[in-house]
Amino acid sequence: ISFGHNGSMPSETVEGATLNRLGSDLGLMTQSDNAPPDVTPGPLDLETARYFGQRVATVAVRLTQKLTAAV
Repeated sequence: ISFGHNGSMPSETVEGATLNRLGSDLGLMTQSDNAPPDVTPGPLDLETARYFGQRVATVAVRLTQKLTAAV
């Protein structure tokens, strides 16, 4: 499932930074430093994960509706 935008980088920003900042054609990518889980991944990477999760859920609902309609 793509990030849901034209091109690899979305136009949405959170606190002045772009979501999916590491970007990947393979799927969601975040960065985790060698730090405790309350510090890393950072807030922007967590927001990217939430956004991607919503995207996956939306696509899953659409696919389910199409499959149900086809039966």
